Amino acid sequence: MTTLHLGGYTTDQTPPCGLGVTTLDDSGFGPVRTLGELAEPSFAVVSGEGRWLYAVSEGPQGRVAAVDAADGDVAGFVEGVGADPCHVALSEDGSRLVVSAYSGGGVALVGVDGPRLELLDTLQLVGDGPHERQDAAHAHQATFVSLHQVLVCDLGSDRVVLVDHGQDVLREVGEVRLPPATGPRHLVMAPDRTRFWVVGELDCTVHPVLRTDDGWRPGTPASLLPTDEEREGSLGAGIVLDPSGRHLYVTTRGADTLHHFLVGPGDDLELLEVHQVGHWPRFLGLLSTGDLVVAAERADHVARWRPDADGRLRHVGTDLSWPAPTWVSG
Repeated sequence: MTTLHLGGYTTDQTPPCGLGVTTLDDSGFGPVRTLGELAEPSFAVVSGEGRWLYAVSEGPQGRVAAVDAADGDVAGFVEGVGADPCHVALSEDGSRLVVSAYSGGGVALVGVDGPRLELLDTLQLVGDGPHERQDAAHAHQATFVSLHQVLVCDLGSDRVVLVDHGQDVLREVGEVRLPPATGPRHLVMAPDRTRFWVVGELDCTVHPVLRTDDGWRPGTPASLLPTDEEREGSLGAGIVLDPSGRHLYVTTRGADTLHHFLVGPGDDLELLEVHQVGHWPRFLGLLSTGDLVVAAERADHVARWRPDADGRLRHVGTDLSWPAPTWVSG
């Protein structure tokens, strides 16, 4: 049996909603128990020992909370991480959080000691783009690439920014520029760290980025939409890579699709299959069981998909009902 934690929006939702915990086994999802009373916990991360959830509270106050995973109590919080924090990443040693603030346009470094959280530094990103939603920097995700460095997707400036936080000071040390109006949302790194893939929220495209002797170089992108007409009202969303590094899965909101690509050498991506999923598949996660979960925000459910030996997917079991789901732990 696997324990799963859920996050979701609370505004205009009927309780129970927000943070929750459930189980998953061969018979399906178990009942959900609500955790804490936190507004808009749209993303969270679980501590290494499973004791704590570090969850954003997406709003103008810029708050991250430490929630007891057992009883759901909010045991500590930190403010000042930037307006509308939408993502939080935990370092491998469990001592630091990097928080991405969408409206705030920057990242924050938070020290972690169980439920005790301390704001150590903030970094304001700068830039814009041609799309109407690119009026300023909009940090959307930070991914640890080493103990002291993260790659930050900046939807507002069409950049992936390399940020160092050695000595608890945040500073830009590099960048990868993507095509105008990409809107980089989330990325996943290859196991050997020679490549990563960025899903463009605004252009509904997957962008491979390859490591070279001189840094990082964007490769040939792969579209998530067959026609330009379908691009209207559609947004790129979740992206995960299976542990073998051979199968890349991506969701698109609006078109409500789950794409499966076979990863080849260099920047090669071969589209193997496309599935229809629930409306507005905001989050895509890979579980420790090897299954994928798709959180369909506007359909109010989480679906389970199982890959076969060739990575091909099939929908398994009954979907889990949860209001406006936006995150599921692995």
